[in-house]
Amino acid sequence: MKFFLAIVLFSAVSAVSDELEAKIRQDWQDYKRVNELEFSQSEETTRFSLYKENYLKVLEHNDEFSHNKSSYRTSINDFSHYNMEETALLKFGLKSSFRFNETDLAMHFNQSEVDEFLDEMKNARIVLPASVDWRRYSAAIKNQANCGACWAFAAVGVVESLYAIRYNQFKRFSEQELVDCTLNNRRYLNYGCNGGWPDNAFEYIRQNGVAEEAYYPYRRRAYRCYNRYNLRKTRISRYFPLPRGNEQALKYAVATNGPVAVAIDASRWGFIHYSGGIYRDYYCSSRRLTHAVIVMGYGTEYGQDYWLIKNSWGSRWGQNGYMKMARNRRNMCGITSMASYARL
Repeated sequence: MKFFLAIVLFSAVSAVSDELEAKIRQDWQDYKRVNELEFSQSEETTRFSLYKENYLKVLEHNDEFSHNKSSYRTSINDFSHYNMEETALLKFGLKSSFRFNETDLAMHFNQSEVDEFLDEMKNARIVLPASVDWRRYSAAIKNQANCGACWAFAAVGVVESLYAIRYNQFKRFSEQELVDCTLNNRRYLNYGCNGGWPDNAFEYIRQNGVAEEAYYPYRRRAYRCYNRYNLRKTRISRYFPLPRGNEQALKYAVATNGPVAVAIDASRWGFIHYSGGIYRDYYCSSRRLTHAVIVMGYGTEYGQDYWLIKNSWGSRWGQNGYMKMARNRRNMCGITSMASYARL
């Protein structure tokens, strides 16, 4: 199967100039060195073919960007030697990679809480700022590695920022505690490195608190829960779901409270290889959600509204780990389809 894949890929991308071929091969060697990759001979052929295919896609896409046919740039990154299916298995961890029905939605949306939030927003009668950026209250970009725990990183990242906003000091909290201690737990319904939900993670933190990362470090896989009572924990007082499809509500929550955990469709090639500009892809689904991230702010650039997204794929992805995603574009990638925020 791998041999067949290599033949197909080679046929698709082999028609390039000798000069470009040499450049791609040299960059491939540098890519392997930086990422500390070693392959068997057969695997080398497959991986180089995938890398070359993505390399040429990047060149083609960025040419479109330079001619104003796309709103964002792409680049080679840590995923460029994988195919799309492999990337999904390694990096996506939201337990909702299916099309929602009302039963699924009811699990994560309490309408009375949504109504409470909408009443608060209506009665606030404030003018929201044109732009918000909470990055100065954010811990450094983290990397979930080959573990589908984006849901834990999104929830913990929100709590880290809320703590910094309130106390003006930074603490890094433990994603690993959430991975271990909500695994197959009927109360929280998360599945470790095989996916989960940010709001279920918030429920755990509300009830139990979360330890600092230094005392419960990330290990990239699920282990037995180490929930010692002498560990100092930070709790949230409550959390709220935001109304689905309501970007004004998300804007209000970000501006008045802080960063918000959201679920999005991150399965598109352009998202995976994004490196700058404002990401806009109308083939991106608002219902097939695959990945959890954090909305850290919003703004407008060259007349285009955007959401500022913090990812958990390391600082070599995107713009040092961040993305600007199109705002007020009919719920781009489902950014308001499953959003929730917390309060300390």
